[in-house]
Amino acid sequence: MRNVVPAALLRPEEVIKSMYALSDQGLRLTRRLALTVVGSIRSLTA
Repeated sequence: MRNVVPAALLRPEEVIKSMYALSDQGLRLTRRLALTVVGSIRSLTA
């Protein structure tokens, strides 16, 4: 039965944890990139 039914249906909490971790990592990366861009713009205008 486990081979037929996808893991997402058997363990939805694992999917939720994975999606949360992925989105958290994406937000961290976006924030770091934004801070770098703002810092570069500030150094150009100074």
